[in-house]
Amino acid sequence: MWGEMAPPHHREGAVFPTIRAYLAERATRTVVIFPGGGYFQLSVIGEGINVAKALNERGISAFVVTYRYAPCDRHAILADGQRAVQFVRYYAEDFGIDPEKIALMGFSAGGHLAMCVSEHPEGEYFDEISAADSHPNACILAYPVTTLEDGTFPTMPPIFLGEEHLTLAPVYSYGYRVSAMPPTFIWYSQKDTAVNYVKNAEALSTALIGAGIPSECRAFSDGGHGVGLGLDFPECAAWLDLATAFLEKNL
Repeated sequence: MWGEMAPPHHREGAVFPTIRAYLAERATRTVVIFPGGGYFQLSVIGEGINVAKALNERGISAFVVTYRYAPCDRHAILADGQRAVQFVRYYAEDFGIDPEKIALMGFSAGGHLAMCVSEHPEGEYFDEISAADSHPNACILAYPVTTLEDGTFPTMPPIFLGEEHLTLAPVYSYGYRVSAMPPTFIWYSQKDTAVNYVKNAEALSTALIGAGIPSECRAFSDGGHGVGLGLDFPECAAWLDLATAFLEKNL
């Protein structure tokens, strides 16, 4: 993803950021996936690779991003998120994809990162790739964290924001620049005990409606947090088809 360039804002002991392509034949839409993990780990298989393969079966190309997390902070994490979109868009012709039909999909903390990339498309300039637009054309957020204020997952503010987490939390929460969000599909489980969906998924949904952003928010009675494709839960298992239909309408 960063090529021969040293990843900016890197810290000793941090994972090296990568992006892996899963291309579908004759795909017209592309999804860049940010797995979750609370910014202290990544669920690359359950919320990344498995989802990418399921998207391929639906005729959608996918890219799974291994972005940095603790001990890295927002500078590295957000840079990786922005870079992922820029990388896919810059090489769109090589991948055989449409650069104007790129959606972000984020799970839990990955949902927070997808939202932040949407609300903070501006980034540092490093090379020609970083000059490409990092703003996605749509978002799919699965049981997302959308605030670093009241109601957030407790580990995330100090990791993402460091010592400035009390003052910077509003800047990296859903209300900061919600008007910049693209069409967004959100889903969550009412059995989620890890993330307060009222203060996260539902709060973002309400803000999107208020801003006139095309959006859809689905609540399921089964499942829980971190279920990925949710194949073991009859209701949750429908989320990917619903999200795909949303993309077909809005992307």
